[in-house]
Amino acid sequence: MRNPALEPLSKPKSKFTILVVGGGMMGCDVRKPIVSKGWLETSQGEKLCYSEPRGRKIYGLEGVLRAGAIVLRGHEESRPIFESHARAEGGCRSFVMDGKGGRFIDYNAEGTDALIDYLKKHLVLHTLGWSHTLTLLVEKKDSGRDTRAIADHDFKNRLLTALGQPVEMERAAPKEPERKSLLTDAMKAKLRAAVGKEPQPIYKIFLPEGSATWLLCSIEDDGDTLWAVCDLGLGCVEYGTVSLKELETIRGPRFKLPAERDLHFDGRDFNMEEALGKMSLMA
Repeated sequence: MRNPALEPLSKPKSKFTILVVGGGMMGCDVRKPIVSKGWLETSQGEKLCYSEPRGRKIYGLEGVLRAGAIVLRGHEESRPIFESHARAEGGCRSFVMDGKGGRFIDYNAEGTDALIDYLKKHLVLHTLGWSHTLTLLVEKKDSGRDTRAIADHDFKNRLLTALGQPVEMERAAPKEPERKSLLTDAMKAKLRAAVGKEPQPIYKIFLPEGSATWLLCSIEDDGDTLWAVCDLGLGCVEYGTVSLKELETIRGPRFKLPAERDLHFDGRDFNMEEALGKMSLMA
């Protein structure tokens, strides 16, 4: 579903410069020119996409914006983003981030206000919030060596106030990976053939966390009702029915791990009478 707030970025071939505060696995910055490809149909639905100016690959833009970003009109080409602006007004001559929490580095402390004004003037939209770490740094001379020091602790407050309300980005709910059925058609056929015979476990289903165990003996014609030796860890072992659908949806109490089938189980020597007299199959 399209986010109406992103429509200013949706015109194909439109040029923008994007500054990503939360970009990179190691906290590294991303500052690059992009070209909008508009809304494209993907395997995950309709997505707003972009490419690099001379690149052929197409990337999704919404994921980048969720990290926290500022989108400006036009391209800065290969120059530092504020180089020409600084020469004209004595402000910042560079705009980069140091890769440690998304901090802005300004090599001229006098350009703080100019930097914010520039961003506001060229702003298309932004997705920054108060949870982002935004700090302005300056370069100082110390014993003939260049060092960096925090220059403006209030930079974050002034920047976010100047940029106004951020665009709200919906976060997609994590999709649970599709799981195969605990039993294949061939396994169900083997269980169905055991109906009417003396109960004997053929397959073992268990929860990885806890002691819940089901030893499957047969299955009804509906393909769901299983006859099994059941041990739910409650101090008794019973023989009765259980739903295959329920077994496939049940989860452990702590880590929410699903039930699994024991690939090495062999029930040919299983003693039903002895098992049903126990308090646990683990005993």
